[in-house]
Amino acid sequence: MQSWGIDLEDQDILISDLISNNFLSEERYAEAFVSGKTRIKRWGRIKIRIELKRRFISEYSIKKGLESIDQDEYWSNLLHLADKKWGATSSERDQFKRKVKTYRFLSTKGYETDLIREAVEEVINSQ
Repeated sequence: MQSWGIDLEDQDILISDLISNNFLSEERYAEAFVSGKTRIKRWGRIKIRIELKRRFISEYSIKKGLESIDQDEYWSNLLHLADKKWGATSSERDQFKRKVKTYRFLSTKGYETDLIREAVEEVINSQ
């Protein structure tokens, strides 16, 4: 706004108007970020939290955003990724190494360790 030559007083009025009409909302940003990253990128809660903190989003907004995650969709994403990685490592003969590669991949996607263990076991038992 400064490069457009808008006065500081008018800038304050515009910004306060945007905030009051919920156009500038940290919570809304966090919820949209969480929604996009879980649905499109299939990220886990840990990675999303880290990325929001990197963007200086408040803990309250991060918590509100993470609460908006659909648990069934979250589990479905985790199972999909685990199955995909398990299939991609089929050339690995050592079962332990295959598990480690799958665990590591899911961990880098930001999923919780206990959920990773359950998902990998479910994928292994389904085959």
